[in-house]
Amino acid sequence: MRSSNPGALAQLKFQFLKCVRYIRKKLDRNSCSMQWVDRFSLFLFDFDGILVNTEPLHFQAYREICALWGRELLWTFEEYCQRAHFSSQGVKAGLNNEYPDLFKGKRSWELLYQEKKRIYRRLLHERAELMPGAALLLSLLEAKNIQRCVVTNSSLEDVRILCSFLPCLETIPHWFTREKYNLPKPHPDGYITAIHALKKPYDRAIGFEDTFRGLQALRQVPCRPVVISSYFKPAEAISHFDSFESIPANWEIE
Repeated sequence: MRSSNPGALAQLKFQFLKCVRYIRKKLDRNSCSMQWVDRFSLFLFDFDGILVNTEPLHFQAYREICALWGRELLWTFEEYCQRAHFSSQGVKAGLNNEYPDLFKGKRSWELLYQEKKRIYRRLLHERAELMPGAALLLSLLEAKNIQRCVVTNSSLEDVRILCSFLPCLETIPHWFTREKYNLPKPHPDGYITAIHALKKPYDRAIGFEDTFRGLQALRQVPCRPVVISSYFKPAEAISHFDSFESIPANWEIE
């Protein structure tokens, strides 16, 4: 159908082409700042602390539930991370040690954890945000049609909440949430499931984790492990960067 206003149609076409040129330039700049992306054909991502900035929300949820139960959680964020990231029982053990009477009567760890999850999901709606450089990297992988997935201990419900607020996450085609494998990290079951489903014989895979437990799992599958964290620095000779933005464009791969 021909437009009754050729001038308006021409202006619309001009704006469309201008937008296309802007997007192409942006992708070109992104490609220049992340040239290392082209060296891999399969990307494995952890979720919390790698793509989404949820660790402070987990910490805040624990602080709020402790306050509701009459206790002030005095840990710093770094102290919380030390407990949460090195052992699946770290937070529980820490609370038991500092507040021996916290779990008495009808109060149990299971009840506290369920209440903590409720608070955490409320915080997701209020403060969900991507980690630095994550949006740029995900956009670039989509533009280049490079295979990618998430392997996470998080539930599908939590993932869906975050995807609804952060549409960039919906560009990830494959999700291996906690329901899709049997044993949580540090067991490699989740990554093994992802590798079996996605990795082709000629693929060069790279994986990203931000915790000791996650790194233990990632190192047991055929991929290049990388730690992205400002607070966890692995003792082993493993590539480590504070964020995706701090990875050099021409990062040398052994």
